[in-house]
This record gives sequence, C-alpha cells and structure tokens, in this order.
Amino acid sequence: MKAEAFHGNRFDQDQEVVGVLRRYLPFYNRDRLHSSLNYLSPTTYEQRLA
Repeated sequence: MKAEAFHGNRFDQDQEVVGVLRRYLPFYNRDRLHSSLNYLSPTTYEQRLA
C-alpha cells in the first residue's frame, strides 16, 4: 500500500490521507491481484470457489 497509494504524494491534512485510504482499501480488498491467491483478485478467487 505504501508504494501504491502513498509514495510520491505529499499530504497537508489528515483528511487527504483518509481520502486516499478510502479509495485504496476497496481496490485492495476486491480487485488487486494477490500472490497468495495465485495472482487472482479476491473477487475472482471467491467466484471460482463458488
């Protein structure tokens, strides 16, 4: 997350950090490829298990 969401960004207020986290966490939890899931997104992995 540090490299993908924060690296190279400068935040002047805490609200800016909160906004980045609110946008990034759904992406991470639903769409980002995870090596532990054989490079599938969690959504795809769960669909294949069903």
